[in-house]
Amino acid sequence: MSTQVQKMFNQIAGKYDKANTILSFGIHHAWKKKFVKRVNPQPGEKILDCATGTGDIAFLIEKTSQKKANVVGVDFSEKMLAVAKQRAAQLKSNVEFMGADIESLPFDDNSFDKVTISFGIRNVRNLTKSLNEILRVLKPGGKLFILEFGQPQNETFAKVYNFYSNFILPQIGGMITGEKDAYIYLNKTSLSFPSGNHFIDLMQKNTTFRSCKLESLSLGISYIYTLQK
Repeated sequence: MSTQVQKMFNQIAGKYDKANTILSFGIHHAWKKKFVKRVNPQPGEKILDCATGTGDIAFLIEKTSQKKANVVGVDFSEKMLAVAKQRAAQLKSNVEFMGADIESLPFDDNSFDKVTISFGIRNVRNLTKSLNEILRVLKPGGKLFILEFGQPQNETFAKVYNFYSNFILPQIGGMITGEKDAYIYLNKTSLSFPSGNHFIDLMQKNTTFRSCKLESLSLGISYIYTLQK
């Protein structure tokens, strides 16, 4: 990921979780719970959470597995990881957090049973390189789970959603974090990133994942993608 994006996430780290909850009206918590349900972490599995941010998904995976899965969270934002580590101490969590860029993961080939990434894949600099790096660290038959924003398909709902995203969300995000430009950028990437079947087509064209499935959430605001090595 670029140093500019890294700097942006460092700047909003302290109030990132609060902003997410307010801007999504709390819906992102339901999305993440459904996402981890699809991940279905099992005892003894080694699971990597990329672009872990403040650790939401990593902690949910650990909780769902009753601390019987081995969870590693990586992010390239030092400030985000600092918040994650503070939360880990408060939760008495065993999740291991470390700094790493998704384009160059510091793990051996075939290291993980599952890899997750939530609301981070759209921000990578080189999508194909990042996905192939995930393929490298996944064990044969392992799965990648992606939770990412999409574009609503219903025309009427899309107009309302786009108005909120373009004109209201950056204002509120800016008031909460003091970084309006960050939310202009994040909104731009969520509206332009290929979603739904377009994302699946991209995966099948540029990677060697042998199966790709999708699930629409909240009328297409978000999608869960499941890809198997």
